[in-house]
Amino acid sequence: MPLWKIILGVYIGGVIAFTAHAHFFDEYYRHLGLIPNLGRGLLWFVFCLPLIGKTVALIVSLFFLATLVFARR
Repeated sequence: MPLWKIILGVYIGGVIAFTAHAHFFDEYYRHLGLIPNLGRGLLWFVFCLPLIGKTVALIVSLFFLATLVFARR
């Protein structure tokens, strides 16, 4: 199996796992005193960057940051 297929599978699996366990990570970030949506946005950025490119990953991360801003109001 080519290396790029293994890497692609790991990234897709990571994105699915982090999305499916978003509630767990929200609690984890609260425990650390961090902002939950900020952490989730950063995870999306890190895991999606090599897979979908900088622009789309940045848009998704900004979406999570926007939900954070509007949730605080």
